[in-house]
Amino acid sequence: MKLDITVENLKPVSEKLVARMNQLGLVSKTGNPVVVDQAFELVSALFGRRNQHVFRKALTSEAKCSCCIAKPIPAVDDAMIAALETLGYSVRLSDFKRPYWAFGDDASEDFNTEAEAWKAALTDALARGRIAAGAPVQVDFHAAMRQTMEDLEQRWGHEHGWYTREDWRIDVRDDNTRLGYWEWVAHNIESHGGEEEHCDSCGKELDGDGWDGKCGDCADANCVDNHCTECGEYTRECRCDESTEQSQPGVGAANAASAERDTQAAEESYDAFDFQAVLGDNFRVAASNSWEPCTHLVGGKIVKRSFSRTVFIEDLEKPDEDTKKVRFSVEVIDGVAQNPRVNG
Repeated sequence: MKLDITVENLKPVSEKLVARMNQLGLVSKTGNPVVVDQAFELVSALFGRRNQHVFRKALTSEAKCSCCIAKPIPAVDDAMIAALETLGYSVRLSDFKRPYWAFGDDASEDFNTEAEAWKAALTDALARGRIAAGAPVQVDFHAAMRQTMEDLEQRWGHEHGWYTREDWRIDVRDDNTRLGYWEWVAHNIESHGGEEEHCDSCGKELDGDGWDGKCGDCADANCVDNHCTECGEYTRECRCDESTEQSQPGVGAANAASAERDTQAAEESYDAFDFQAVLGDNFRVAASNSWEPCTHLVGGKIVKRSFSRTVFIEDLEKPDEDTKKVRFSVEVIDGVAQNPRVNG
C-alpha cells in the first residue's frame, strides 16, 4: 500500500476521508454522517491494525508505515511544472489565499508557498504512477485522460446524460472520430467549456436559465416556487381545476401537513452536523441564511424535499479575514433527513 501515514498527517488524511464519504452520502450504521474518529478506525484497518490505538503506537513523527518505501523526489523546476501541467495538475489559491494543487476532482490541503504545492503535486503524480522516478523523469501524458475517462464512467455509468452512445456511433460511422466512447465524451465536454459549463443533473450544456450548476429545465423541475400550492403539481402542467384532480382528495393537505415536519428534520440535521470534522478544527459556523427548499413529486404528491442554505464559516486562526461561504444540503423523506453534506 503506497501511503505515507505519520503522526502529523493521520488527522488530515482522516478528515479528507470523512469529507469525501459524507459527500457521497455514506453514513454510519446508526444512520448518522461519518465522523473523524470513525475515519481513524478505517485508516487503521487499511494497514491491518486492530484499532486506531494500536495503529497510533506504530507511528512516529514523520515515520513511514513499514509497507511504504521512500522514493526520490525529482527537482521541481520549470520543466517539471510544465510536465505536471500537461498531465492536468494545476496550483490554485484557496478561499484563504493559500496555494494548493488540483487534479480533476482531487485537491490537496493548503500550503504556505506555491513551490510547496508543486512539490506535493509531484509527490502525488509519483504515487499514482503518472510520473516514473529516476533519470530522466518519464511522464505518462495519457494518465490525465485515463483518469478523466474513469471518473466520467464512474459518475454516469453506461452512458453520459447528454453526449450519448448513439451520437458517438454516428460520429464513428461518419468518420468524424476514431476515439473510444468515453474519450469522445471527455473531448466534447472540454470543447464546450468543461464540466463547469454543463448541468450537474442531466449533463447538457448550461443555457443561462438555470442555477446552482443546473440547466433551466433541471432547475425548474426541482424548484418549490414553481409548484402549485394546492396540489403540488408543477405549474406548467397544473390542472387543479380539472375533474381528474378531484380523484386525489387530500393530496394538497397532506403535502402542506408534511412541510413543517420535514423542515424540522432538516433543521435538526443541520444542528447535528459536525462542520469541524469536514472543514477543520479551526473553522466555526458564524451565521447562516434561511432554508431554500425544493420538492420532488410523484402524481402530485411530495415524496421528497431537498433543503439547502448558505452557511458562513469563520477561521478562528484568522479572525480578521472575511468569512467563507459554503452550501449545506440535505434530503428529507417522510420526515427523515438523509445525506447531509457541505459543498465548498
